[in-house]
Amino acid sequence: MPETNVYKTLIQVQLPNAAATLTGGTVPSGKSWIIREVRIVNSDASNAYTYALYRNGTTAPFLMTPPSGSIGAGKMRIDDTVFSMGAGETIAGVAGTASKVNVIISGDEVTL
Repeated sequence: MPETNVYKTLIQVQLPNAAATLTGGTVPSGKSWIIREVRIVNSDASNAYTYALYRNGTTAPFLMTPPSGSIGAGKMRIDDTVFSMGAGETIAGVAGTASKVNVIISGDEVTL
């Protein structure tokens, strides 16, 4: 069976206030992801919040962002660094306050 490649939103969540694998943040068996864009959005128009994203763990060696990245009130950050992930790999995250920082990760889901 030929490999298929579909561009889509892979993860869309609000960060929790304790580091954890994000809902939908594990690459499924038989698939790989090519991450093309990570959007981080502060949904609060009045306050800045801290956040961190991790790859394959939830401690300092696994950080994808600064450990206490800050995003201003009502602001958005876009990271378009392309990277790939294999089956079973994970993306985790945390914010200083739960449900204030949104993360949208888009890219290609490749069925092997």
